[in-house]
Amino acid sequence: GPVRESRDVEHIKALVVSANNDVDPGRHDDPDIVLISDQDQTNGRKKCVRLCSGTTGKGRTVWIDYLLSGLYTTIDMSKCGFIAPPNVVTSLTGDRFMFLSRGGCSTYEITPGSFRVEVETWGACNRDQARGARWAITWQAVGYVC
Repeated sequence: GPVRESRDVEHIKALVVSANNDVDPGRHDDPDIVLISDQDQTNGRKKCVRLCSGTTGKGRTVWIDYLLSGLYTTIDMSKCGFIAPPNVVTSLTGDRFMFLSRGGCSTYEITPGSFRVEVETWGACNRDQARGARWAITWQAVGYVC
């Protein structure tokens, strides 16, 4: 009867609330990513790990000429919310001429909010050519947020 239906509805509502709590993005106590060691050599912390990913954007990357034969760009990852320098992996992407480069996977000056990528081009490509070829850096960072 109506009493049983009311209890069933309440039970379903309780299950929905429980399920919503299980997928709360603000929770850090049940990570699906485990970080073995970060840039500060903090080992064994299992909570508060975040994977953050982004790109500088094809045609939007700010390349700076570096020394006589290279380029660099600084990537802002402050929106990731890291509290220590994360582990960062990068890739140089674009429409053409990436074979003229070396170092698109090399990261420098990693902080909780940014890092730098330097690309060696042996003088074969300057910032305007890199912009014209739509070079960009795609990146992933894994680090602690609490």
